[in-house]
Amino acid sequence: MMKERAMAIFIGLIMVFSVAGFAIMSVSWGNNSGNTPVDVPSIIDKALTRDEFRSVLLSGKTIIQNHYLVGCTDCGATNALLGNFTQGMEGFVVLEQFGVQFQNETKLQMVSSDGKITELDSALLNESSLLDTVCSVSYVQPKLCLLRGIGSSAPSNVTL
Repeated sequence: MMKERAMAIFIGLIMVFSVAGFAIMSVSWGNNSGNTPVDVPSIIDKALTRDEFRSVLLSGKTIIQNHYLVGCTDCGATNALLGNFTQGMEGFVVLEQFGVQFQNETKLQMVSSDGKITELDSALLNESSLLDTVCSVSYVQPKLCLLRGIGSSAPSNVTL
């Protein structure tokens, strides 16, 4: 009788400790910021943190990085173009735009959600080229990408 009671207590303790063990294992130890989305505005005037950068890409958005020289006189038009484009693509594009001190720190590129980096040429930059690039690199695409070309020409096998 004593052995059976001891065995029942032993089995009960094993069950309690196994439940506790699974509960402890399911808790994430350390920094949990990689699992929770970080709210990032569409236009940000500083460098994105690692967690913000990761969160934006994991959400399927594309990041436009515009790091220009402080005091650049020709950068105003590019900054305005990128800002207007980003506002029109809200929810699909995040613009990281700020001034840097040295030429080797400048960037003008798009980073897609899969990490692909596409360099942009400021001399050839316009709304159409930006849209083409976003549409070609983004997995999560705005309606403008999906509707491009519809109605521009009739299929060749259709007779009217």
